[in-house]
Amino acid sequence: MSVCEFRVEGLDCPSCARSIETFLKANGAEKVFVDVIRGYVKVEGPGQCSEYAQHIETLGYKVVKKHEKPRFTLLHYAIFTSIFTLPLWLAMFVPALQNPWLHAVLATPVFLLGWFLMGKAAYKSVKVGAPNMDVLVLLGTTAAYIYSWVMLFRGEPVYFETAAGIITLILWGKYVEHRATAKTRDAIEQLTALLQGKARVLLPNGTIQEVDFEEVKEGDKIIVAEGEKVPTDGKVIEGSALVDESFLTGESTPVLKKVGDTVYGGTVIVDGSIVMEAEAVGAKTVLAEIIRIAEEAQQNRPSLQRLADRISAWFVPVVLVISAIVFAIWYFVIGSPIDEALLNAVAVLVIACPCALGLATPAAIAVGVGVMAKKGILVKNADVFETLPHVKRVVFDKTGTLTTGKFKITHWETTIDPEEFKKLVVSIEKHSIHPIAKSIVDEWGKEITQLTEIEEIKEERGEGIYAKLKEGKTVFIGRATSLNGHADIVVQMDGKEIGHLKIGDDIKPEAKEVIEWFKKQGIEPILLTGDRKDKALMVAQKLGIEKVYYETRPDDKLRIIEDLNKEKPTAMVGDGINDAPALMAAAVSFSFSSATDIARNSAHVVLLSDSLLKVKEAWLLGIKTYKTIWQNLFWAFAYNAVAIPIAGAGYLSPTLAALSMAFSDVVLIINSVRLYRYKSKPVG
Repeated sequence: MSVCEFRVEGLDCPSCARSIETFLKANGAEKVFVDVIRGYVKVEGPGQCSEYAQHIETLGYKVVKKHEKPRFTLLHYAIFTSIFTLPLWLAMFVPALQNPWLHAVLATPVFLLGWFLMGKAAYKSVKVGAPNMDVLVLLGTTAAYIYSWVMLFRGEPVYFETAAGIITLILWGKYVEHRATAKTRDAIEQLTALLQGKARVLLPNGTIQEVDFEEVKEGDKIIVAEGEKVPTDGKVIEGSALVDESFLTGESTPVLKKVGDTVYGGTVIVDGSIVMEAEAVGAKTVLAEIIRIAEEAQQNRPSLQRLADRISAWFVPVVLVISAIVFAIWYFVIGSPIDEALLNAVAVLVIACPCALGLATPAAIAVGVGVMAKKGILVKNADVFETLPHVKRVVFDKTGTLTTGKFKITHWETTIDPEEFKKLVVSIEKHSIHPIAKSIVDEWGKEITQLTEIEEIKEERGEGIYAKLKEGKTVFIGRATSLNGHADIVVQMDGKEIGHLKIGDDIKPEAKEVIEWFKKQGIEPILLTGDRKDKALMVAQKLGIEKVYYETRPDDKLRIIEDLNKEKPTAMVGDGINDAPALMAAAVSFSFSSATDIARNSAHVVLLSDSLLKVKEAWLLGIKTYKTIWQNLFWAFAYNAVAIPIAGAGYLSPTLAALSMAFSDVVLIINSVRLYRYKSKPVG
């Protein structure tokens, strides 16, 4: 299977996207994603990339290299047509310019350029059964142009300025739309720009070699000074520095990095300098992963967009029928002159805008996903935006979610030698990724110089970890369920208890205000934890959570979320291995970058900060994006519902209709770009 990615010139409307998708699938491609916002096509299939590129160009588009700049742009074409069209518009004020033969000469280059730019794509779109906006424009201008030549030889009034004016205004509209659309790409492109730059690699002989970021290899030692970008992910091996990680976490306060700490590609040294060793390069870096997730989220088509796409597919044929009906009514029923009937029919063709319907959802999603990515909120599936407004419950895991996850051993007892007990516990718990296990290893591990030899390890989610020692004994470390609240962790050897531990964990400082905020929104907070009843109720009481599920295993959590979802849409916030099934089952789920891999992979939204305030911020931005989608769709439907009847009733000339259509898309793009200025309201 080939996976091919192309940048495509001339890809500027959703109906163009449908043409490309339909044609590529008809020629063997299995998966096709066309991103009108970025002018990007991704194809998966058994064919060669060169074949798919050729198919795209067959449709009338041009496949260009990533950084290649076209020789002629929309601006050049718009200026060229304006030079010829302006005298036609001035003719109503300047008698010397009113010669009809002069009009024919001036309009012809504009008309031919219009066919050159739009003709091939229009023809191919009709051929593959997905007619695009160019079809409507070319039909309208061709009708006006040919009719004008007929009238010219008859010595009657001509409408060359209509044909030229429509094409000129459409090109200016496309140019303005292209500029506006570029703003919807800003967030992702700004992140992508962080992957570019020069790195100073320290060679074994002590010399420094300057290379591009993409040329850095794992193991390279790199010098990064104040004001420079960190080229890739790695560990600090010399020096210390304050690092701006705002693109990762959304937090503006620089973070101190010293020897042994991890630094991430794209972050910036604010103060100090370091020598780092590259550990993850290219597509393996955190930043590359953020960009990949954001791009994949935009590839997902929510149901609202699928609905708009289905309507758009029928839009052009319906408009053609309406235009024919308008002509028939004016000419045959009302009895108007043929030129008046024709101009009204042409006005219907050029004022209709299928692009607005197709762009409404992807434009808002592109901005929403990009803005959230810059704030350290990774949306993995665009369906989140449609689901979030309907959520009426949010379920929180306790450990590591509502609490810090930084555990402390507050009390422990053993029936064997204390040092042997610590050694045994650390030797086994170091094989677990559970937060409590990590905390125990962090606290006691520094005291242990030699580990107990282990032959076999098995961890049961939600229960504990089993180990077979080399000497033959079996040890279990897990939840204490039979000590009536006097301990959290029990240690058994060959089925007999040899010790237990009590663990303490602090509630996150922002937890209470976030819970209160959800309550004010009419969203019920619920606590769902595998911890004991007394600990669960204590946390719930402190945070004001009324509904609590405790001592649950992973399958219990899954069942509870499924049951809650049946009653009303339910979201979940969690970070542990035992949360993964429930996170997948929730209507919307959130996890943290510090969570277990399986929890991150299971969640719909990943937060790059452990702060619960990010859940609230993600929620607000998600709701705002959803509202923007609906505003865009309302505008798209309202524009066409009002504009087409007005044009058909004869209240708009084709030129004014073209001006209206040319800038109709810009309105919804500007509305989408407003998301960049959105500021989260303070909690409370």
